[in-house]
Amino acid sequence: MGLCDEQIRKKKGHRVIESLRGTWRSEHLFALQQAVAAWKFYQGLLQQCDQEIERVLKALAEQTKPSEEGSQGQGSGPAGAAKRLSKNAPQIEDLHQLLLQVCGGREVTAVAGIADGLLVQLIAETGVDMKPWPTEKAFTSWLGLSPGTAQSGKRKRSIKRRCNRAGRLFRLGARSLARTVDKALGGFFRRLQKAKGGLVAAKAVARKMALLYYRTLKHGLAYVEQGLRQYQLQYQESQQRLLGKLATKYGFKLLSIEAENLRQKINTAAQTMPAT
Repeated sequence: MGLCDEQIRKKKGHRVIESLRGTWRSEHLFALQQAVAAWKFYQGLLQQCDQEIERVLKALAEQTKPSEEGSQGQGSGPAGAAKRLSKNAPQIEDLHQLLLQVCGGREVTAVAGIADGLLVQLIAETGVDMKPWPTEKAFTSWLGLSPGTAQSGKRKRSIKRRCNRAGRLFRLGARSLARTVDKALGGFFRRLQKAKGGLVAAKAVARKMALLYYRTLKHGLAYVEQGLRQYQLQYQESQQRLLGKLATKYGFKLLSIEAENLRQKINTAAQTMPAT
């Protein structure tokens, strides 16, 4: 049972145990022995890959100079905190701290949808230096996440672009946000999914993740957090305007909770004042 996935142990543990009971013939035991030997062989190969990844990351960390943001700390961000590794992440001790050094102290995993395991793969595809892409649009265009256009004379039409490997990694991270409580990217994914479907939502969110990834490595986490806060405020303002229009349409008037509380306090104070 120790080799089973956590969800299988919780939901189907007794069924797995019962499935192992029975009459095992010699050919069955031989096939099982071969399967176990193959599993151990592949586990050994994975361990060798993890060791090679660790060696490369340490070499990159030695070559990377810490940024001003990294030397001064990340403020309220999760820098320095232990990150929970996914089951597919390389089994490397202090992997998060090693990635932090490779990125020059910039907390890239603070971007929603980018965990340590995904960041390792993204660094392998893009590196940590964004100089090859002078602008954000150039980066998302290279990923294949920006809409393409074809022009013939005065006629223009949109064409589909194929994502390269890095672009597909961002789309993979975007799908993990479908059920998260993240108010910015998670909410955007769910709203767009209802309107245009999951494929369009995944590509759009992947593009936003790529922009945040680019900005974090080039400008720092503080710049990204400021942009996310601004996006959240804009979304709240648009929702308030929409509610106001709906209330006016059906003959209602909206009052904020603060205004209503203030009105009740004024009324209470007026009732308790002695009559002159």
